[in-house]
Amino acid sequence: MPKDPNETGRTERSWDRRSYLKLVGGATGAPTLAAAADTAGGSGGGSTEASDRSRADAEQASFEYEQVYDAVEDLGMDPTGQEPIDDTLDEYLRSNTRLEFPQGEYLVTEYNYDYGNGLHDFAMVAVETGATFLLETPDAVTGSAGAYWLSLGGPGSYNVHYEGFRHDVGDAPEAPRMQILVDDGLVVRDVLHRGVHRGSQGPFLWGVRTADGTGLVENVRAPDGAPSGSGAVGTFVEAETTGDIEFRNCELAGFPNNGLYQSSKSSGTVRVVGGRYRNNNIANVRLAGSGGVVRDCCVRVDEAHSDSSFPTNMRGIWLLGTNATVENCDVELLVDVASDGAVVVEKSGRSQTIRNSRIRVDADDTAAVYAKPPDSTPAPVTCAGLQVTGDAAHTSGGVAGSAALRAYGRPRSVFDACCVEQTGEDRDGILLQYCSDSRVTDCRFDVTGQSVVLSNSGSVTRRRNRTGSADCTPPTCDATVGTLVDGFEDGDLAEYRFDRGGAGANVVSSPTRRGGRSLELADEAVELISTEGLDAYPEAGDTFAYWLRAEAGAEDLNVTYGVQGHDDRYFVRVDVANDDLMLFRYEDGSAHRLESDSAGYSLSAGAWYEVVVDWSDRGNHLVTLRDEEGARIARVGAADATWTDGGVGYDAYLACGQRAYVDAVGIK
Repeated sequence: MPKDPNETGRTERSWDRRSYLKLVGGATGAPTLAAAADTAGGSGGGSTEASDRSRADAEQASFEYEQVYDAVEDLGMDPTGQEPIDDTLDEYLRSNTRLEFPQGEYLVTEYNYDYGNGLHDFAMVAVETGATFLLETPDAVTGSAGAYWLSLGGPGSYNVHYEGFRHDVGDAPEAPRMQILVDDGLVVRDVLHRGVHRGSQGPFLWGVRTADGTGLVENVRAPDGAPSGSGAVGTFVEAETTGDIEFRNCELAGFPNNGLYQSSKSSGTVRVVGGRYRNNNIANVRLAGSGGVVRDCCVRVDEAHSDSSFPTNMRGIWLLGTNATVENCDVELLVDVASDGAVVVEKSGRSQTIRNSRIRVDADDTAAVYAKPPDSTPAPVTCAGLQVTGDAAHTSGGVAGSAALRAYGRPRSVFDACCVEQTGEDRDGILLQYCSDSRVTDCRFDVTGQSVVLSNSGSVTRRRNRTGSADCTPPTCDATVGTLVDGFEDGDLAEYRFDRGGAGANVVSSPTRRGGRSLELADEAVELISTEGLDAYPEAGDTFAYWLRAEAGAEDLNVTYGVQGHDDRYFVRVDVANDDLMLFRYEDGSAHRLESDSAGYSLSAGAWYEVVVDWSDRGNHLVTLRDEEGARIARVGAADATWTDGGVGYDAYLACGQRAYVDAVGIK
């Protein structure tokens, strides 16, 4: 039977949008990645007028649920990942219905959709960390490009909410994607898409199809990308979007055909506030439409797209619409790769503004900002308060007059209070081509070429500019997602106590998975714990993760959590030499194995593996072992509520010459 909200302490069958947004912010118990917002590029995504407007618009409607179902208890869905849930899920994609999913694995093998029927006031919500959809669609289902495992909405649809899930991509050659298209009331939050997405269309498509409609896509992450030649897009804003969508604190990395992409046919307004966009080819963030905003984002290219069958042009931010703003972003092009520029303005009339951002370019003959010839005029560009650094050079084969900041065919453009520091050979500061009546004021230049170059640009005002030494501020993109427990970057283990083997534990500079240091355990049995002194410790309700590596026959490597002391804690054991993943409770000095998984996989010495632990506030533990591409290798889970918080620690039982490494321990 469905849950009666009154029987479970709920006193309302409907929530107005203001109460609802408070609910999805925490009361559901769904996992949250809000910590990522604190470390996203720029100022971290603080409250802004644009964000406030999007939020206020979203509060005008209501979400009404007549039925609330527990997916396992009420509907009988299998949470072990053994039996498909498709038939049941498809049956309960209904208006005025809320589906709640506890921790578990839910196997998806078919299409599931309610599209074109006016679906409204519908929610799929994970009420516990670790609720995972296993996308194991067979070739017969996803053999064609663009197949959807979940398709919701369509004409007349409104108020659709999807939150808190993890997606594990299977081995299908055409991995499926999901779409939600509504007239108004799109809410998507806290979704983590893991594994290399081998589909040609990418994992996500969203749309808001009325001019006064709004949508929020928050903390949606796809960090593992797609194969270089696949043409997959990370997140697609579809062509019929005419409303407003805000992307808040999202992460997209490694997609060959744009990270976040707004269709050129979309006239809607897209705001990208906070988040990380890394190594996406064509553009990390691409906006069309009108009035788009990219604010407080970290955009980085530090690995080149490499498939010759697909064109390479690794722009940071690409503006193709009208009246767009880039503000308080950190943009980095750190490798020598084909790119029009870190920020590119193209095909757009009216005005574009790039301000108060930090841009580093190390790619030769590549601009930090390039405003290309517009389709129509007037189309001035304003660059204000930019800090430009890097060692990009102007090479003999490069664009004539290559400069850090460049505008073409844009009269009345403004460059104000910019700092340009370029150490590469023959690098100019600002190049204006066919930009008459423009203005360059209060700028500082430290370049190897000319500070300002004018080509067919008359009546350009140049005032209070300085040439010589310029101490420009570089970008400060933070690679850490969430809250770092210990990355070992301080170089010591002062926060830890040893039970044995202190000489065998050292902080080393190689090998590392992230940052400049890792923990090495070598040559003997080593046990160490920390219960105070670190900035954070995981507790029930958290998802935390770490990277490990074993060499020279090392077998048992334990990472412990919920540590009360040396004799009381949980620990995850990865036995690389014998291909085993285990979860234990260690109480009063005795180990109790909760679950293990040693079937159907092989681990390799010298490879890095990620371990993700979902520790729910209901006392459930779900441990997932992944390879460097994010693919799931093994998983164990158990229920145990002996402890709800505590310290962390590391154990390894090694012979002479054996070594193990731990790096980047953090809360997601």
